[in-house]
Amino acid sequence: MALADGLPRVLYDNEFINATSVVASTETPGFEGANVYDWKTNTSWIPTATGSTLTATFSSPVTADSLAIYKHTLGTTSCTIDLEYFSGSWLTAVSISPSDDTAVMETFTAQSSTQWRILLTYAGDDPRIAIAAFGQFMEFERGLALGYASPYLSSVPDILNAVTKGGNLIGRTQLSPKNQTTMSVNNMTDSFVRDTWLPFATHIQQYPFFMLWLKRDYPDEAAYCWTEGTPPALRYVKYGLISHSFKINQRVN
Repeated sequence: MALADGLPRVLYDNEFINATSVVASTETPGFEGANVYDWKTNTSWIPTATGSTLTATFSSPVTADSLAIYKHTLGTTSCTIDLEYFSGSWLTAVSISPSDDTAVMETFTAQSSTQWRILLTYAGDDPRIAIAAFGQFMEFERGLALGYASPYLSSVPDILNAVTKGGNLIGRTQLSPKNQTTMSVNNMTDSFVRDTWLPFATHIQQYPFFMLWLKRDYPDEAAYCWTEGTPPALRYVKYGLISHSFKINQRVN
């Protein structure tokens, strides 16, 4: 278990997208429930009352063991988010009460159901959620290679200097941080790559993903990530062993 908790985990296959229907019990016009699973951070769901739910229905049971959220105000609004599944009645798979508005990725004992929902409970202002995902996490076969910078260490602001024609510095503007790093995974077995890694590698060519880079030591350092540029092809480094390396932008708030 200690080894497993020391390997990176990603959530990329969002079951909200795979559902036959997704229904929000309440939503503010222009801030509909469907916004939480479009992968876009400039749209969001804003409910109108505590106890609001976003329910996903499936034609056959789906299994989930993780929940992730990003670009939210659950900490600011003291909101608790529960992921529930239906098994005769609604049962709680995981309950999260964030202390701030940073990205969250929680794993839990796997459950299966044809109906899943997130439930929001709060007492004050209506919360906002831009991205919510649930499903089964993928655990890496190997750890990240040296050179990777964790989400909280890779935050480097982009600085724009204002300089006169005479070369005098008259001011500086700090733009949003890039949070860029290189993710390299070396010596993955051929079978792991073909059975597990390839679907992830295909997904990241177009869509973002959530990552918990080291649950054992830093369970709160979840990030919402997307690749920078075109990820290079996977390559054999030894007979039967494959490596993959690409640049990512990883955001926590």
